[in-house]
Amino acid sequence: MAGKWTDERTEQLKKLWAGGLSASQIAAELGGITRNAVIAKAARLGLSPDRLIPRPVYPPRKRRPLTPPILNSLVENSLIQRRPEPPPVVPTLKPAAIEPMIRKGKITLPNQSVKSDLDERTIQAALRALRQQVKELADDLAHAANADHSQNIDKRVVSFLQNLSNRIPTRRPTQEALFLLGHEQETLETYAATVNEEWPPLLSGRYLSVTRAFDRTLRQFPKWRLFKRNAGNDRLTTEQRERAPELAAEFSFALGEKEAQEQIDHKLPETIDALRGRLSYGITNPDQQMTDSDEITEGSNALAEDLITSIDNIVKLIADIALAGARALVEAGVGSSKLVKDAASAFWKTARPSIIDSAGAAGKTVGPKLVLWCKRILVGATTIGVAKVAGLSAVIARLIVAFPDTFGWVTPILRFLQLF
Repeated sequence: MAGKWTDERTEQLKKLWAGGLSASQIAAELGGITRNAVIAKAARLGLSPDRLIPRPVYPPRKRRPLTPPILNSLVENSLIQRRPEPPPVVPTLKPAAIEPMIRKGKITLPNQSVKSDLDERTIQAALRALRQQVKELADDLAHAANADHSQNIDKRVVSFLQNLSNRIPTRRPTQEALFLLGHEQETLETYAATVNEEWPPLLSGRYLSVTRAFDRTLRQFPKWRLFKRNAGNDRLTTEQRERAPELAAEFSFALGEKEAQEQIDHKLPETIDALRGRLSYGITNPDQQMTDSDEITEGSNALAEDLITSIDNIVKLIADIALAGARALVEAGVGSSKLVKDAASAFWKTARPSIIDSAGAAGKTVGPKLVLWCKRILVGATTIGVAKVAGLSAVIARLIVAFPDTFGWVTPILRFLQLF
């Protein structure tokens, strides 16, 4: 019967629908049924309508990329609003003599004592015992040398041990003091071969006992153990080892310049100089008396690694602060250099403590002036070869080239900061 949906017509509709025929074609096949009736029946039967309205496929739209100069120009003129990409991440600080922090608006050294595996009373007792052991050995060696009991005892070693005993603290030291003391272990161990060959057995045995006691005591400080493990893995090349003192001297000098003194505590360049002084090339004059900055033998790779890692930690904190200023602009949705100062000032009034994560410093202690200085230093490092740049910016650029494995992380951050 025309126009009626019998069971036979319904089954035929399903088959024709599944076969891909259009509603008009199905109506013609069934006869006496309109196209709209076919669509309505298919809807009641729950047949999918997707094939009747195919979705158009459009090719991806190609946009001409904007170069940073064009982008900056457009943002400056408020023609577009564009949020910069999330900033690169600054690696965390590594254990080294210098792990800087922010205090009273300056980059400085932590003033708290380092943690040890022993409780306060036990570690103090261990340090006092070590100090006494080194002093007694130095006194006995001096007596033997003066009494000509042994002509093979180097008076420089006596002087070294006397100075070392005076430098051993009687309580837990700060980190930079611990690391400066720890590097004396390389001197002790290096000279041990000569001691075994040339000293009387009793004195050589005591010397080796002091060396082992020195090592045991230092190993009670987790930071020192971790540093030694890292230094053993991250070996510098001979060329890098030779360049370390030179670039460290330049870095230290730049930190002491007048403009930097407003942002950098004098303790940082002083500690760098103390580390650098240990990287001497040995005493060639047999009559020369040893001083605190002299080495019996050439400086070790671990000491050079500490020097470079300490400098890297300072650069990391500078980058962290510079990126914090950039994050303020990201949150504000602006990229105009005209707004840098205002945005940074507003941001740091309520800065989040987590901004300087790697240093563990509270964000509220960082002022806008320090933010802008750090940013200017890093941006200046990108213009080497284009403009005459001196000071800290130039040294950072040379460190990136000389120690790519250590300072390679700086490059993407420099590119990012150029957008602001």
